[in-house]
Amino acid sequence: AALFPPATWAYDHAAKITEYHPEKPRQQLKALGLEIRTLQLWVPTSSQAWNPSPLKTAELIQADMAQVGVKVVIVPVEG
Repeated sequence: AALFPPATWAYDHAAKITEYHPEKPRQQLKALGLEIRTLQLWVPTSSQAWNPSPLKTAELIQADMAQVGVKVVIVPVEG
């Protein structure tokens, strides 16, 4: 699984798939003595070329963070 197909100039043959282990960040936070339970994520309400759907992006981040035990509250902001 790669971002670019092998026939393109941008394909990186040395790239390796990163395994996903949600328990690892939980352990790292605990080892650092951090008990982050809730974060606020400020999200612009307007789309931009580099992020056409900021709310959807925020929801993806929210779902990922939930897997490591951190609740993310999405705060829409004008702009």
